[in-house]
Parts: sequence; C-alpha cells; structure tokens
Amino acid sequence: MAERAQHRHQWRSGGAYHPQNATARPVRVLAAVAVLTVAVALALPAAAVAHGGALLLEREAGPYAVALNASVPVREGGGAVDYTVTLRRDGRPEEAATVRLRVRTAAGGWSRPYAAQRAANTYEVMLAQPARDAWKEWDVRIEVDGPGGPAQVDHRAGETPEQPGAPVGPLVLSLAALLALAAALALRRRRRRV
Repeated sequence: MAERAQHRHQWRSGGAYHPQNATARPVRVLAAVAVLTVAVALALPAAAVAHGGALLLEREAGPYAVALNASVPVREGGGAVDYTVTLRRDGRPEEAATVRLRVRTAAGGWSRPYAAQRAANTYEVMLAQPARDAWKEWDVRIEVDGPGGPAQVDHRAGETPEQPGAPVGPLVLSLAALLALAAALALRRRRRRV
C-alpha cells in the first residue's frame, strides 16, 4: 500500500501524465489570456479619451467629419478647459485647415473666435473658465476654413453624441475569458478532489 502511494506521488510530482497535471497548463494559459484580455479591454476606452477627454460632439460639417472633446487639465486645477477638435476629410486627418472655436455661456452671445493650434492630428484650444466645470454649460461653435471649403458646427450644452463612446466588444471578450478561466479552475478543483 505504501509502495502504491509512493508510486502515485512520483507520477504527480515528477511531471509525468496525471489527470491533475493535465489541467494545470491549460489553466495557466487561460489565466494569461484572461489577464491580457482584461488589460486590453481596460486600455482601449482609456486610450480613446486619454488626451481628448469627454466626447461632446461627433458629426458631419460640410466635407469634414468633426469630433469635439473636452477635458479639464489637472495641472490647471480646474481653472481651464482643453477643447480638442479632430477633423477628417475623405477618411483622413485634415491637416491644412484653420480651426476656431467660439463659446456661448448662459449669460449671452458668442465669444470672440479662439484660434486652435495644431497638435498631432488634432486642433486644440485652452480656455479659462470662471468656475470649475462651467464649460459644461457652454455652447461651442467650431468654425473650419480648409482645403475642403468652410464649415461650421455647433454643440449645445447638454447634447451627447449619437454614437456610443466605449466599444462593447472588448468588454464582452473579457467577460467570456474570465468565465472560461473560472470554469477551468472549478474543473481543476473538482478533479483534485477525486
């Protein structure tokens, strides 16, 4: 009997085939896939808004596809808002345009135009705000003058874009990977009891 127990121990610890060892590698692979999938799923939405902030507007204006994002830079302590405009024409970034923003507060008319500066594939304007999150109550007008011709589009305070922000696919994939990992771990645990 002791000889049989020793023989069983050698099979388990010696790396040779045993039902418990057979599930160890697939479980490790599933765990690695689950961790990687969750990391990618968490990184994708963050990357989408990392620089531009909250998506306020996404629509066509003349020949351009215009997206407007807003963020409050931490270094400014809430005293400014950074507007980022992404312009595309024929599916490619429009790099030769002049972009201006105007804002309208709850108090009245449109402000003077603020020239946006090129930054990579976007145009940016940093505006001071009188109080933290005051920008959320502002209407924003984007004026474009580029090779495709002039265009203008307005964002009204409180409007949200028609398209969903975060992609759902990676989150569903992450959930499926985590469920597969949980099932594999439960199966492994069950086999160890036998």
